[in-house]
Amino acid sequence: MKIKKVRWVRGEVDRGKEHIQLFYGKTPEQSWDEFKPVALLSRPVRNICKVQFVLEKEGEESEAMITAVINELNFYLIDKLEPNPWAYAIYHCSTGANMYSKVHWAYFPDGDPGKSMKSKMIREGKNIYIFKPNPWPKARSRRK
Repeated sequence: MKIKKVRWVRGEVDRGKEHIQLFYGKTPEQSWDEFKPVALLSRPVRNICKVQFVLEKEGEESEAMITAVINELNFYLIDKLEPNPWAYAIYHCSTGANMYSKVHWAYFPDGDPGKSMKSKMIREGKNIYIFKPNPWPKARSRRK
């Protein structure tokens, strides 16, 4: 199986196009509305994804959030050695791992504002349930 080698660089991400947004927050104490937006991730072009950090505050807490996001970007896009890292990143947006981590991924297939695809956390009393969105789109295949 051939693996696409992808890397990421800092750069501007067009929110009006397909992209992934990365947030930071603690579940189950917080929900999507309370997570802090940290970065935007573009679809790879010639195997390079752009990452735009959007966290507004600076300081020790912000640095910890950025470091956590960088660690996840490296893991899911590079270290995991998936055959198609972008498709896997989209898939990861729907997993339970996406909610149990402190870094949360949301896929915007048609840009923002628009519908996002992400894991859902539902609370019923003391019980917490993680749901995969349905229907879940397949990663779009675009050659550039």
